Amino acid sequence: MEVDEEQLSARPALETEGLRFLHVTVGSLLASYGWYIVFSCILLYVVFQKLSTRLRALRQRQLDRAAAAVEPDIVVKRQEALAAARLKMQEELNAQVEKHKEKLRQVRAGFSLNVWS
Repeated sequence: MEVDEEQLSARPALETEGLRFLHVTVGSLLASYGWYIVFSCILLYVVFQKLSTRLRALRQRQLDRAAAAVEPDIVVKRQEALAAARLKMQEELNAQVEKHKEKLRQVRAGFSLNVWS
């Protein structure tokens, strides 16, 4: 304690008064609201971490989209794959239509035989 007083007495009076005022102000603030400040800092840290990970993921997705849109080989491959998938779906639909037409022919043929019998 005496060492602190000796250090304070060695400094100019205005600086000493400023340090005492700061010590009293900060000390009373921490004494009154210390736990609130601690919990607020923890909460801010957690929120900042959550937001920073989401922002990093969002930026990465944007960069991936930009990179994919720029590379013409990838665009061409996607378009070819899309065209192939459409062609396959159309062929499957045509096959289903043919099966349905054949069933209708069989039903009509059976119906016409039953009517004339």
